[in-house]
Amino acid sequence: MALAFNNEPVLRVRRQVGNTSRILMMLALSALIASRAAAALTPSTWAFESGGPTSYPADTVGGKLSSASLVVASPNGGMISRQTTGGNPNGFLQIAGSPPTQVGGSTLTFTLTRTAQANFSLTTLTFNYNLIGTKPPSSITWSYNFGGSSFTLPTTTLNQASGWQTTGSVDLSGVTGFGASGTINIVGTIVDASTGNGNTGTIGFDNFAINAVPEPVNVALAAFGLCLVSVGVGRRVYTWARAQFFSSSEKPATWFPGRLFFLETSSAETAAEEN
Repeated sequence: MALAFNNEPVLRVRRQVGNTSRILMMLALSALIASRAAAALTPSTWAFESGGPTSYPADTVGGKLSSASLVVASPNGGMISRQTTGGNPNGFLQIAGSPPTQVGGSTLTFTLTRTAQANFSLTTLTFNYNLIGTKPPSSITWSYNFGGSSFTLPTTTLNQASGWQTTGSVDLSGVTGFGASGTINIVGTIVDASTGNGNTGTIGFDNFAINAVPEPVNVALAAFGLCLVSVGVGRRVYTWARAQFFSSSEKPATWFPGRLFFLETSSAETAAEEN
């Protein structure tokens, strides 16, 4: 009389573990995809409640950055100031035109320095703005530069409606790198609606925010790592379960009730059954 095993339970465990591994992998990937948007880094922000009139360190330095600052210039004589009231909600940056000075040509230069070996992608620059007076600016052209090279970004068209607007934004997804120095400048240049000394309009800015997310390749590597962990766990469970079945020859037949039975078999059949 030889002790033989019914392999069906083992095959059932194997199928179950395989299904479990696949479920774990899908859950891991789904969680990463679902949290992708929420994985945005802390933005760099400027609310103009202090500082100025032309230089403003960020109120909040964004994730993976060591520093962030804003410098304002107006080569055509626009009057730069930080107003303490009337913003959205309080302080704000103002550039005012008064003949013969012009707001046009004024620049907003954001300088960002990353931490060592930080990998991330910039997404958007958002802000509030307010146009005051006649012939206010019509748009802001944007560019970024590092390592002596300059690249163009999309232009922001300014809504000519009165009052604070919350629609100011710049798509920064085209920013491709910080260069070897780890520092990048994002420059906005204000464009007047027309040329000449008649551009007396004033523009106010508030609540700048530069947003970023982790580099996509890092997210992909994290997903791959979680998949490997899921597969490893599944294989360990299967190995343990199989060992329990095939070590049962050293235990009473009641170890898995209904799973063991006795058959008259030859030695060769027994060996084949055990393999």
